[in-house]
Order: sequence, then structure tokens, then C-alpha cells
Amino acid sequence: MKWLAFAGDLGYQFLLSLNPLINFVRRRFGLGYWSLSAYAKRRVKDAVSFIGRFEAAVAHYAERCDVDAVLCGHIHSAAIREFGRVIYYNCGDWVESCTALVEDEDGIISMVNCHPLSVDRMSPSRMTESLSDKQNLLACPD
Repeated sequence: MKWLAFAGDLGYQFLLSLNPLINFVRRRFGLGYWSLSAYAKRRVKDAVSFIGRFEAAVAHYAERCDVDAVLCGHIHSAAIREFGRVIYYNCGDWVESCTALVEDEDGIISMVNCHPLSVDRMSPSRMTESLSDKQNLLACPD
């Protein structure tokens, strides 16, 4: 994950360097100061916050329905997390991040990353969880 922090810092520094040019143009149009870098930073934080709230809400709903685990994939954010007694799985997406969830013969679900530029290519990442036959994986009605 060090590379992600480095890439984020590099992108932020680039956006900071664009601020003077953007504000020069804005002044020519009679507009006030606006920071592209601050706007981008706020949007990224909002997206991360949304994903966290989504995961917690799904897990809360699953717990209300007496479900032990949930599997999602729509938000393209690969994860295996525990929320109380509920395990939240998100397979991410195959097209951009090349992540998938796999289950072995013993019922252990793990995340694999098959991105060609990934350091841990084809190895389970983050966390693995075991699902027993007793766990309820069915959704409940509203």
C-alpha cells in the first residue's frame, strides 16, 4: 500500500501545481480563488466515507436479518471485513483491479489479486475467513 500513498501524494502535488494557473484564468473571468487540490482531496475523502458507510449499513441490515455474511460487488471496492458478528465480502471488480473472491475445498473464502502489476499477484491478500455449513448466507425480506 506504500505505492498508493506515494501515487496519491504525487497526484496531490500535481494538482497543487495547477492551482496558480487555474486561479489566473479564474481572475481573468472575475471569479475568486478556488483550489482544485482541496476539491479533489475532499471528493476522495467523501468517496472513502461513502464506502465505509455502505459497508456498515449492509452489515447492520444483515445482522438484523440474522445473516452471518454478506457478499457485495457493485461498489468495486474489494474487501473482507468483520462488522460485529457479520462478515462483509466485496469481490471488487475484475476489469480494473483484477480482484476476486475464491472459496477453497474447506469453505475458506479469500481475496485474490491477479493484477499484472501487483506485488502480491495471485496470492491471497488481506484476510481469509472460514464459512461453516451452519452459517446463514440467505437474504431476508424487508
